[in-house]
Amino acid sequence: MRGLVRAQAVLALVFARLTLAYVVRARRRTFERDWWHGRAVAAAVSATLILQALVTAVPVLGAPLALAPLPPLGWAMAAAAAVLTVLLCDALRANEARRGAA
Repeated sequence: MRGLVRAQAVLALVFARLTLAYVVRARRRTFERDWWHGRAVAAAVSATLILQALVTAVPVLGAPLALAPLPPLGWAMAAAAAVLTVLLCDALRANEARRGAA
């Protein structure tokens, strides 16, 4: 059970942190027009996602980190953490822009 909790926490944290790579590059919204043009960032995020998926899904690779494979709901929760990170950061950015315009 502890391995599942640890794997869930690590996966959610990694997914949320990877979205921040795009949040900090955005001017107004995170996934605005031409957001995918940063090839170095896209390569780094893609490689990290692949490695994280392997460590989480393959028991032999996750064992040194005491991570257990997650059920589909665990993956969905991690994806939700990434989506919520983007929504929250964009809402805060929009709120700051409204304050600055007033």
